[in-house]
Amino acid sequence: MQEVPVLVQVDHLEEVLVGGGSKGGSESAGSKPKPSTSSHGQSSQGSVKAINVSESKMYQLGDHFNKHGRGMGYESKKAYDAAAKEFATKNQNNPKSSIVEGTWNGSGSLNGATQRAITYDGKTVIIDVKSGQVIDFFIGKEFKGINIIKLQ
Repeated sequence: MQEVPVLVQVDHLEEVLVGGGSKGGSESAGSKPKPSTSSHGQSSQGSVKAINVSESKMYQLGDHFNKHGRGMGYESKKAYDAAAKEFATKNQNNPKSSIVEGTWNGSGSLNGATQRAITYDGKTVIIDVKSGQVIDFFIGKEFKGINIIKLQ
């Protein structure tokens, strides 16, 4: 059974806690993520290059609306989809947002795809880094299925 990294926020410092059996798990409780530069735009100062959010409808919009959208107060899939895109666009450059990036390890067509999770004010949006398509939008900051490779 593969262990999945878990994101924890402690006094505005975010850390990745990785179980001993996971691959590449060099970070542990009490360690700070090291600044890096990547092809996705994170510089050594910790800023993250914005992703152009796609106008394509959210991945599995109906399923995600039924799971999260109604509970968030959206009356339609269209309103939920529009709010997710607006949230992503607005908060990916918000210095108070938490931004996590990693690869999806779940089943389906997105397996292995790099995804970015943007969390602010108790809500999280997941975006496909390559296409800019919104994958999900929900209350909370749970990252099930994303193997975290970068954290800001």
